[in-house]
Amino acid sequence: MTGSAQAPAIELRGLVKRFGRKTVLDGMDLTAMAGDSLAVIGTSGTGKSVSFKCALGLLPLDAGTVRFAGIPRDELPSSGPQALMRRSGVLFQGSALFDSLPIWENVAFALFHTGSMRRAQAYEVACTKLAEVGLDERAANLFPSELSGGMQKRAAIARAIAADPEFLFFDEPTSGLDPITAATINRLIEDCVTRLRATTVTITHDLASARQIANRVAMLHGGRIVWEGPVAELDRSGSAHVEQFVHGRADGPVTAEPPT
Repeated sequence: MTGSAQAPAIELRGLVKRFGRKTVLDGMDLTAMAGDSLAVIGTSGTGKSVSFKCALGLLPLDAGTVRFAGIPRDELPSSGPQALMRRSGVLFQGSALFDSLPIWENVAFALFHTGSMRRAQAYEVACTKLAEVGLDERAANLFPSELSGGMQKRAAIARAIAADPEFLFFDEPTSGLDPITAATINRLIEDCVTRLRATTVTITHDLASARQIANRVAMLHGGRIVWEGPVAELDRSGSAHVEQFVHGRADGPVTAEPPT
């Protein structure tokens, strides 16, 4: 099967994911067109990060299909999910930098460990990408433990954009950051998305992030998307789920997920 120019860049249909007796995703549908910046919002524990990992093939699905540019993920040329990862940039929750590697090697890890680039060239690319997120060459030669949380997040963004990817995935990009640092990270992500023109999916419960980064927003609840629309319509969505989430109300159709 071949994709087409009109096909969604990212399309999730009927995603089901269970962990034992617990169903986390229960027929989730989601679509992002080329160039979209889509934020998936929802309460903690509702399955946002699980959907992210299922889309990338990092977790196996119990049911459903994932397509990129109209092509089923496992039918992508050059080894399916591995090919997808080469076309994607990912910012994991908590940054997920390798503690034993200097920052530049974290940023360029995929570039030279796949054999596509020599170390010297990879170092130059890493320094360029670090400069784009506001880190200089001194930071390139430090280790993650020597950086603040905000600087680690910048380095993780540099790693995500190192190969100028077609698809970007951000998982809770401002988690654990103070409001000023979070606003700075949001602006960096916004700049990267605009510059790369990548189709972007951001998983977040931070409405400030969603409003700044995204042009579209989808809310996940009960394993399904309960509302989707332009970010400008968040405050007039007509959805009881979204209104409760936006205003932070305890009462309503959305209940906090019990601990597992």
